[in-house]
Amino acid sequence: MKIIIAIIVIELLCTRERLSWSDTQLLRDIIFVLTTQGWKKAVDEMNDLKSIDRLVDKFISPLNGADAQVKEIHAEFEVMMHYATQYIALTTLEYCSVWRRLFHAPKRF
Repeated sequence: MKIIIAIIVIELLCTRERLSWSDTQLLRDIIFVLTTQGWKKAVDEMNDLKSIDRLVDKFISPLNGADAQVKEIHAEFEVMMHYATQYIALTTLEYCSVWRRLFHAPKRF
């Protein structure tokens, strides 16, 4: 569940800072995390999660302030993605529904 807290912190910070459109890589990383549409492909292709690493690096200070276990975020996100691709219909649900199901998933994926 710490990964979900970390994602919420990142989303709130992005909204608050009103991201500059010139930082397209940051926007792509955020879109990858929030939309859930590319997760199945990422899991199937065994993609490394550079998006997560870049977001953690960008928001390290607020994540530490939120008491997130920064070193575990990458691994926890990967586990969450695998859970979502196995047990949630990513292709037929909107991202809000996917996140709702993740919030209400068993405590340990």
